[in-house]
Amino acid sequence: MPLKKTPSKLFDIGDLVAIKDRGLIIDLEDKVCKVGIIVSEPYMYMTVSYTAWPDQDHYDSMMELDDWCYDIMIGDEIIKMMPEEFIDKIED
Repeated sequence: MPLKKTPSKLFDIGDLVAIKDRGLIIDLEDKVCKVGIIVSEPYMYMTVSYTAWPDQDHYDSMMELDDWCYDIMIGDEIIKMMPEEFIDKIED
């Protein structure tokens, strides 16, 4: 579940970014596309794990905050939850 929170931003909406090799590479009509545009503010992706104990009347939970993520438009497709460590800003 995405957790809305504002970090110190590495990217702004409209920034042109390159997808690093370890990130997702999108295949658009037989062409590999590794450039996109940031279309969201950053957000933290959070996962929660639950453990039910059979001999007790409660659950233990563990929350893990994973990565700051951005939504990126590549071609006419929006890629959701791209971790910021997978993208680089393209500068002049």
